Amino acid sequence: QLRSKYPSYLVSRPEQVLAWHRNGAEECLKAQLWNGAILHLNPLIAAEPNRWQYLVSRAKAYNGLNEWHKALADLSKILDAPAPLETDGRKLAQIHLARASAFLALKRHAEALIDLRKSSDLQSHLTLDQIETLEKLRAEAEQILAIRGDKVPLLPEVRRDHIEHRDAILVLREQTEVGPKAEMAA
Repeated sequence: QLRSKYPSYLVSRPEQVLAWHRNGAEECLKAQLWNGAILHLNPLIAAEPNRWQYLVSRAKAYNGLNEWHKALADLSKILDAPAPLETDGRKLAQIHLARASAFLALKRHAEALIDLRKSSDLQSHLTLDQIETLEKLRAEAEQILAIRGDKVPLLPEVRRDHIEHRDAILVLREQTEVGPKAEMAA
């Protein structure tokens, strides 16, 4: 009865539905409710196929469910797209690192090394934790390829100068933050 009496009040507009899915996807990802996240991300990807962030989020959910093929497909859509990805180097390095992890889970080691190399080339944009993950994955992939007797393409070592430079900046920041506080306390 209410629907016939107030039809405009009981119908959701498309933008309201998409906003609901955005909120639902965000909440599900935070709570690691992977199936729920995928449920919300699918209509968002259908409505906005050029929003690569949705594909990254869905790949994360697929990784959480150990559905590596699906995660790999989403990440490959982003990295293999004909138009260049409009993002900073750090996010691009993270996407390559995530795809390398999916390749390793699928035992596609040579392809994993290619993405590890690309992530390594962009590593000045990675956090220290991500650089440690990169080192671990690279060592694992190289070891497996060596055992199989495959030719191991050499990956560049993690550039320690980036880590040392970042550490020096952190120390300087701490000193500048502590300096005025210490003076005020004295």
